[in-house]
Amino acid sequence: MCGIGGVFIKKGGPPHHGALNKMCMALHSRGPDGDGVYTDQSIGLVHTRLSIIDSEGGHQPMISPKGAVLVFNGEIYNYVEIRNTLKDLYPFQTKSDTETILALYDVYGLDFVNHLRGMYAIGLYDPTKNRLVIARDPFGIKPLYITDIPSHVAFASEPKALIQSGYASDTIDISALRSVVVQNYIPGVRSPYPAIQRLQPGEILVYEHGIKVSSSVRPSISHAPPRIEDEETALLHLEKTLIDCVDVHCRSDVGYGIFLSGGVDSSTITQVLSMIGKQRSPDRAIQSYTAYFDIAGSSDERSYAKAVADSTHAHLHEVPFGKQDFISLLPQIAAYMDDPVADYAILPTWKLAAVAAKEQKVVLCGEGGDELFAGYGRYRHRWWKEWRKRKKAFSDIKSPHWSRLQREQANDIGEYLPNDLLIKLDTCLMAHGLEGRTPFLDQSMSEFAFTLPDNLKLDGKTGKYLLKKWLDSKLPESKPFRKKQGFTVPVGHWMCEDARNLSDVMIHHPLITELLSRSDLDLIPKLMPTIEGAKQCWPLLYLALWYTGKQKNGHTPHIIETLDS
Repeated sequence: MCGIGGVFIKKGGPPHHGALNKMCMALHSRGPDGDGVYTDQSIGLVHTRLSIIDSEGGHQPMISPKGAVLVFNGEIYNYVEIRNTLKDLYPFQTKSDTETILALYDVYGLDFVNHLRGMYAIGLYDPTKNRLVIARDPFGIKPLYITDIPSHVAFASEPKALIQSGYASDTIDISALRSVVVQNYIPGVRSPYPAIQRLQPGEILVYEHGIKVSSSVRPSISHAPPRIEDEETALLHLEKTLIDCVDVHCRSDVGYGIFLSGGVDSSTITQVLSMIGKQRSPDRAIQSYTAYFDIAGSSDERSYAKAVADSTHAHLHEVPFGKQDFISLLPQIAAYMDDPVADYAILPTWKLAAVAAKEQKVVLCGEGGDELFAGYGRYRHRWWKEWRKRKKAFSDIKSPHWSRLQREQANDIGEYLPNDLLIKLDTCLMAHGLEGRTPFLDQSMSEFAFTLPDNLKLDGKTGKYLLKKWLDSKLPESKPFRKKQGFTVPVGHWMCEDARNLSDVMIHHPLITELLSRSDLDLIPKLMPTIEGAKQCWPLLYLALWYTGKQKNGHTPHIIETLDS
């Protein structure tokens, strides 16, 4: 897990070394174990490293015998199989998964990405063709941002690297931030900065001599119709797929833990880890981490997490999150985020990452289980009427073979998952030099889960039916068929206790006064004294601190108004 960046000067001439060094410095927290810079003709590539596989031989930028140069962030889980397949076709010099990308490019050319199983953000330069390839994994697990203007194209793992290096402007798009107020994140490929865009999940861009010559997208989900499969066969297929996905996601030269909420997804991964662990190292306890809050009646699934941990012989670390954490950590989190996500689960995720990073370099996480196996309440039949109203939202990612449920899942996999959940996870973990792995977000899992018949995903009011059925048979202590509690962070409680001061901050803040009308600003002091009202104001507080953090980090972003695309 690392930070990457690069620039291609379109009109020729070498990139500025000072700019590349600033890019490296901006990405330091993502890769505290080392860094490297490569320049040649009009190209510059940078890399900061978090050592996970082949600590001695995996240094980047990495150069192939034919001269191709690679910077890479992520993990290639099928690197062992790739090495075995290509060992007679490519002279491997290291044991790292990074080198397998160069080997695939050497053998298959631009088709190399279609052989990768993993999470990745890639910048690859081929001097023989003056070609730059930029690619992102199909689910968008790893972030990648780009700026493309007449003088240069530049890319990086985080917007701050493009801004601090001088390759992109820090001007802020006010209309993009309005999306954060409404839905907690910015949809599509937009970022809060008009000069910077996200690569789409699965997107591959190819530049030659500074000109973009091709753009394509590797899909994350199948366009096939739901297949007919009986429950018994599906359960066997599910177990085989779970074991395979968790097993390859555990390939590492360092230890790993798991974020264990006590819910179905993390409990499933913990159970599979236990099954695999019995074959690997029966004496080694799984290190698991769960958060809880200091407000009576708030989400607290520690009893379920403890039951899972006890049954799988895992060691459970219980991490408290209280009002003082809210006060001290929220400004840090908001200031650190380049791409603002006002999902309040970012608070415990940040603290869990800080705690886990003291002992681990890798943690497994349950993201993707709800999207692939239909766990959200909005997937149930009573929501179909609302679904019909919103169907245009995913008209660009539909298949004529999909059921209505598959269409709704596809929308979440293409939008909510990469632009909210995965940005939140990656940023919180990488801020602490911690790698997050998501076994559910694997091509083989997607191929299995997404095309399950609807009745094996939804059974009446029960979502994730097949996954719960399997978990109940293997780990009944987890009580997977209990009513879903949800993970609600009590931000409303903490905010309303300081309603007057926080109201004053928001109604006079330069960003919030740009975002809201006068009548909406007048509502804030009326909403804040109640828990539910304060909760409604949470995105505004988050954005106020986000903008203030940008000012404290050495610049005052200019705000512009643009039309929604």
